[in-house]
Amino acid sequence: MGLDFDVLEFCRKLRTTKQPPYTCPIVECGKTYKSMCGLQYHLVNFDHTSSKKTDTPAAKPPPTSSKKSKLNLCHSIYFK
Repeated sequence: MGLDFDVLEFCRKLRTTKQPPYTCPIVECGKTYKSMCGLQYHLVNFDHTSSKKTDTPAAKPPPTSSKKSKLNLCHSIYFK
């Protein structure tokens, strides 16, 4: 999807230095979120490479992991 940074590490650092609202670091995007989990979900699922701005998430391949493992991605920010 074109992100050249580790989303989990970015969110950990942002959480320690800034209070909500959290803004997407992609300049052309500009979306803001009141929770870190919302920003993290956006960064993982939103297609920032598309030239057309839409609110729909990027097309994803069929899920290969369980719902619980997706939750662990967000929870790992808070419990490590």
